[in-house]
Amino acid sequence: MKMLRSSRFTVLFVVAVLGAAQALAFRLPQSLIHPLPSWTDSPTRTYLLDYLGRATNPADPGFVPTEERVAVFDLDGTLLCEKPQYFQIVVSQAKLREQAAADPTLADKQPWKSAIEEDHDYVFKNVKYEEVTLTPFIGVSERDYIRYAEHFLETTNHPRFDRPYIDLFYQPMIELMSMLVEKGFDVYVVSGSQTGFIRAAMSGRVHVPPSNTVGTRVAFEFKLDHGHPTFIRGDKYLDPINLETGKPINIWEQIGRPPVFAAGNSTGDTEMLEYATIGKRKGLALVLHHDDARREYDYPNEKLLEQAAEHGWVVVSMKTDFKNIFLSN
Repeated sequence: MKMLRSSRFTVLFVVAVLGAAQALAFRLPQSLIHPLPSWTDSPTRTYLLDYLGRATNPADPGFVPTEERVAVFDLDGTLLCEKPQYFQIVVSQAKLREQAAADPTLADKQPWKSAIEEDHDYVFKNVKYEEVTLTPFIGVSERDYIRYAEHFLETTNHPRFDRPYIDLFYQPMIELMSMLVEKGFDVYVVSGSQTGFIRAAMSGRVHVPPSNTVGTRVAFEFKLDHGHPTFIRGDKYLDPINLETGKPINIWEQIGRPPVFAAGNSTGDTEMLEYATIGKRKGLALVLHHDDARREYDYPNEKLLEQAAEHGWVVVSMKTDFKNIFLSN
């Protein structure tokens, strides 16, 4: 095995025959004899490899000093499957159903009723996202929430793919993250999902340190529980929500450096992609295009594709650029 290290960030990527590895380390099998092995030999792959070559070559005009190598990736739909609905919502609805089973008086009340009936319109058409994702865990410690989410993702199968939710990371995108780490980039996951969910999702087969996660923040109450610091979850999110303009704001507040590489898949990522490609050092913005109904889902974001064409952002087609979609078993 080959161990790739970064001073600020290390990723644990476990695929195929890899077993347990050291924490905060990224390992690849020796059999992967060329970079980005789960990508097809397409112009997109060539462009990405050329960019990384230029960014790390001191003699190239596109060279990026090590201290400026910051890469940011959206989570839902960019690193991890997000259909038929966001996995954060799936986790919360499971907890709501458990609560209603324990207390039948909740069954006719919202948001428990919507979880029991699997009423997706209640969440999206009625804009009840905050209510559904926060209510079942009000008064719970953040540590317990993360443990619950981890257990659910590891032990519950996706309804279509019949694999644990935690297995549904996109292998080609994780390989790209690993290359960035190898090239001296500090890599962060920047998502509209709450920070605790990101940390739960990134603690299994793909490991990103908690310090490298930027998400929507839950309002906490700080307590000492028998001398141990405890963060108790409240009933609201803190502004700004980590979508649209909230992403560059939170990147600046929590990372303190602008990205020179950004990847996303929705218009909620637009401002983050713009942030990476403006300023004194124009970076690279990548848009993941969901166009593979057979192996995943087909739901093109036409507005984002128009923005990508206008700004010259790289569009990655899952259908033509990916040999494989999900992590290998």
